[in-house]
Amino acid sequence: MTLCAAWRRDGTINFASDSELSFGATSAPIAIKVVRARFRIGGPSDERGVADLVAEGNSWRS
Repeated sequence: MTLCAAWRRDGTINFASDSELSFGATSAPIAIKVVRARFRIGGPSDERGVADLVAEGNSWRS
């Protein structure tokens, strides 16, 4: 099972994820996944369904 969380703090969007590591019948709840995640955030859509781009980048630095 993987737990994922995203939050905004001081104008920065943060992502975190953890996971359980499995080796057959043995498992350990210590595996941390670290990946680069590209993102695009759009604002509210207008009456035509068009939204302005608010931010884009990746999870290391935008």
